[in-house]
Amino acid sequence: MSIPESIALYMYKMALTTVAEKRISDLLELAEDLSSKDGPVNRLFISEFVDTEGARNLENVWFFTERMALEAKNFLAEDDLDGIIFADNIHYWHLKKVEFHPKVAPSPKSRLTLTVSFGGGGTNAIDGELKASGDNCPFLYSLAREVFASNLMP
Repeated sequence: MSIPESIALYMYKMALTTVAEKRISDLLELAEDLSSKDGPVNRLFISEFVDTEGARNLENVWFFTERMALEAKNFLAEDDLDGIIFADNIHYWHLKKVEFHPKVAPSPKSRLTLTVSFGGGGTNAIDGELKASGDNCPFLYSLAREVFASNLMP
């Protein structure tokens, strides 16, 4: 399976290890198969954070089609995927930013956390959390603006 150029460029910019690249490539193939009726995966996002010692920790990888989001939790250690239709199915989103502005290059101290609630809210809501640090912040901000904020339920 060939990785789309935009996804390959994002993975390159994330400076992933060979192990992380292989895991994402394998999971991308699985996500493509699981979402085949909804079209190809056209975007992905790696949720990560920097710990107190300054090490980047990769948590989850999110795969997106035109209408669907699939999340691979703890992707470096296990195969644990779930999916949801996000198109017109965002009940609530919350963006928390630290030392980040969308029109200025991020610094190593930049942080973003996006919390999203799918499915109408209440007790039936399904939540997701995406995190970014440093150079990953513009990718999460773009995702928040282009995918999640634009798909709020009417």
